This record gives sequence, C-alpha cells and structure tokens, in this order.
Amino acid sequence: MSFLTSLAFFFPAAIVIFSLTHNEIGWLVLLLSVHGVLFLLFFRFWSIYFLAVSPAGVEYRSPVHRIRTTWENIEAIAQVGGWTTPVQGLRLRQPVGRFPILALLIALPRRDLARSIPVEIFALRRWQESQVGQEIRRHAPGLFGAKTS
Repeated sequence: MSFLTSLAFFFPAAIVIFSLTHNEIGWLVLLLSVHGVLFLLFFRFWSIYFLAVSPAGVEYRSPVHRIRTTWENIEAIAQVGGWTTPVQGLRLRQPVGRFPILALLIALPRRDLARSIPVEIFALRRWQESQVGQEIRRHAPGLFGAKTS
C-alpha cells in the first residue's frame, strides 16, 4: 500500500516536471513567478527600514532593532558601522535600549548597534542635502558644525 501511496504523490509532481521541461510557456510562468516572489520579498524587507525625524528626536527601525532618542542624546554626525561598510549617520552619547539578540540570527552585529543611527542609507546621494538631511539640520543645526569622522 505504501508503494501505491508514493506513486500517488509522485504522479502529480511528475506531470508538473514533464510540463515544465517540455513547455516553454511553463518555464516562462515559473520564471516570472520566482522573480515576482523575490521582488515582493525584497520590497517587504526594504520597507522594514524606517527613519522618522521630529522636533522631539529621531526614531530608527530596522529588521533587528529600534532606536528612539532625543536630540540631546545625539553626539555628532560620524561614520557609523553599517552591516557591510561604514556609512554616515548619527552617533549617540548613550546607548538606547539593550543589545538586540535577533541581530545574532541575521548578521554579525556591529559594536555600535545601540549607539548609532545610519542616515546615509535613506538618501541616494549627499544625504545632508536630502529631505532627511534638511529635517535634521532644522531640528539640530549644531550637529553639522560638529562633524567628526
């Protein structure tokens, strides 16, 4: 009986494999489906990154942690650790929150994870002149004069 059961599960898979290997339209549908799913996953992952600038302070959210801080806690504009390469961002005086354990599951965490907000990733070029940069300049103009690297 188990042999017949295995044939019953194999038969639909065999039909799908045969139709994909002998049908160009099937390959096209499969290719478009895979690319569509990858696009949706990328779009969903990228939309998880969030930066809000307000008169009260800055809030940054990424897939592994969240930082909400006031303007008084922002020390300077500096190179902060990115996941792959350093980027320009806001360095905090005091860490906000504790170390996110979820960061260990996704990537090797940065040392300054709780003390930095990467800002450069939210603008294509010259983030200081972008809308985000202008909002930061409006709420904390002293940061641009105290730039460090």
